Amino acid sequence: MDIIFNSKLFIKNRAMKKNYFLIVLIFLFGIYSSASAAEVTIRVNLNEVTDFYEGGSVWLMMDNNWSEYYDMTDEDTDGVYEYTVTKDANTQIFYKFSYQTGPDPNSEYVEESVPGDCSDINGLRYYDVGETNATLPSFVYGAC
Repeated sequence: MDIIFNSKLFIKNRAMKKNYFLIVLIFLFGIYSSASAAEVTIRVNLNEVTDFYEGGSVWLMMDNNWSEYYDMTDEDTDGVYEYTVTKDANTQIFYKFSYQTGPDPNSEYVEESVPGDCSDINGLRYYDVGETNATLPSFVYGAC
């Protein structure tokens, strides 16, 4: 049995394989870039707060019902607490702050009342997450 090599067919098939490969790469890149995430560091300045319980907790609330919240930290003890969340790029996040006012963190705390100039209709701060990591300015608790 003789094998006949058809160079025109071989080149055509190689070109088709190359195009197919490029299409698959473009498709996979599109899926990856649409599902990308960014880290957002959110900060609050509690230096103006007078009823903060010494050694108490500060929380970042991602909604009004405590279904998603995080303990914030003040590593350098300057009164500015922060927490970094990872969220989908090109989305909007909503949040507010809360802090402990007495020894019982389950009942002795206050939730931030965000001024209308910097809140949504539910009283939450908001931020449009981009495609790169971001550190927000430290907001004074209860102020814009």
